[in-house]
Amino acid sequence: MQYYIKNAVLDKYNLKTSYLPDVVREYILGYAGLHYRSEAERKLKDKIRETKKLINDIDKDKAPRTGEMAQFLARDIIFHKPLNAENKGKPNNVQYDVLQGLYAMFVLEKNNILKFHNELQLVGKQNEFTHPFLYKVQLKECRGILDFYKSYLQKKKTWLEKGLKSSTSNDYNEDTFKIEYGHALKIKIRKGLPKEYIHEHDSPVVLPRGLFNEAIAAGLQNEGFDIKSDDNLVYSLDKYLKGDTQPYYDMKRFYFHNEEYDGRSDYKEIIENLKNELQKLKDEPEPKNDEEKRKRAFAIKDLAKEVNRIYGREQLIRYTQSNDRALWLMFMELAKKEEAAEYEFVNINLKNVYYSNEEKESESILNRNIPMKCKIFDKVITDNLPLKRYGEFRAELKDRRMENLLKYYKDDEINHSLLKEDLELYNRGREDLFEKIYQFEEVALDSDLKDDLLEKKKDGFVAHRDIIEIIMNHFSDFSFDLGLKDVIELRNRFNHNQIPYKPKLSELIKQEESEPVTPKLFDLANMVYDELIQKLKN
Repeated sequence: MQYYIKNAVLDKYNLKTSYLPDVVREYILGYAGLHYRSEAERKLKDKIRETKKLINDIDKDKAPRTGEMAQFLARDIIFHKPLNAENKGKPNNVQYDVLQGLYAMFVLEKNNILKFHNELQLVGKQNEFTHPFLYKVQLKECRGILDFYKSYLQKKKTWLEKGLKSSTSNDYNEDTFKIEYGHALKIKIRKGLPKEYIHEHDSPVVLPRGLFNEAIAAGLQNEGFDIKSDDNLVYSLDKYLKGDTQPYYDMKRFYFHNEEYDGRSDYKEIIENLKNELQKLKDEPEPKNDEEKRKRAFAIKDLAKEVNRIYGREQLIRYTQSNDRALWLMFMELAKKEEAAEYEFVNINLKNVYYSNEEKESESILNRNIPMKCKIFDKVITDNLPLKRYGEFRAELKDRRMENLLKYYKDDEINHSLLKEDLELYNRGREDLFEKIYQFEEVALDSDLKDDLLEKKKDGFVAHRDIIEIIMNHFSDFSFDLGLKDVIELRNRFNHNQIPYKPKLSELIKQEESEPVTPKLFDLANMVYDELIQKLKN
């Protein structure tokens, strides 16, 4: 079958088997579906074996460090808590961190741990949604985290062995078994694919992770980078960015060996020393005493684990660093495509994106002021802002007051601070104006025109439009050069949190350069209502 795939299908398109999405590869290879019960049995045996090993390590005085025990307990306990009926109920990230911190300070926080277990519904009134065996661990009898860790593992082993016995029993009931153990085993059963695989247009296809690796390597080679076709993306990213990264990734790491800090700060040096120590042990003559042989074998194993532990930590650091680099490239690409805005990215690198001590914090790109331009309609808004405040521009792009407000400004470029001030003054002025409009309506409904106004009453009130129309038709000789429709629109625009605009209004307020617009609009509106009130009172 694999021969058929390679020669009859993939070679035709210059593809490899690894390029195929899993669902397609499974279909062509015809993978057989798994049987839930047999897979459950296999997984339970593996988990029992792992748990027994952890218990044996304790008995051999090889228990993990306090921090590692706290991390294991928090992760394992949360993992084994079932979801509730709404498919929720797991502690969130903050609660996980708190739980791990409490375990790390076990002796001091024992009482708080019990309370927090109840708060997270890990224990309490036992049901199918609480932790299946944590309630059996007697916290009060544990003198420290090691006692808790060992007791938890023992209860876990008992629970797993009970599950294994259930999965092999003649009375096995799959539905009942899944309720108790399904969440902890997470068995995915391949049911096989239909004979005819038809891809619907709206259904997703997950692409293989390394699909573009070779294409990326080839592209970098064409650009002159020293990249080989089989180099991974972590290495390629480092080459492409010429080593650019946040400073904390280049900081020297401190590792412990034999539970003591050895004063070395370069992980490569530590690994080299450990390897030398390991090789030295291997080169020693084989002891004749069985006890010495066992000690030597354990020492070799422990040193090898120590090397792998450091490699694992460094691999995680490099993985996180690569994610940061990929995100930075995506950001830079999006910034180029931002049609409304312009930035002056001068001498800005990934190394500038960090927080450090107070002396260095101002150098971070997140705090450094950068010249920015943002085009809103036909005006260009300019400012010097930290990049993290660019969202202020984006918010104003969607502000429906902008279109009419900007029409009052004569300059093509407007300082962002002036625009912000104008909007803040608008918010304050609008509140004061509607106090004046409310006063006007009170005076109107208590004036000599009251009967005329009440004739327009509908649904329990007289519309503001009707009040304005009756009063402006009754009086004449207004000092303001606005007609009935102008006054009504002036009020309605403000009422709907908009800015009124007409060429006539622009002439009346006589807008000057570098000064806010909205106070003059509110001055005009207040003058209109002041005059209407005065005429009603006279």
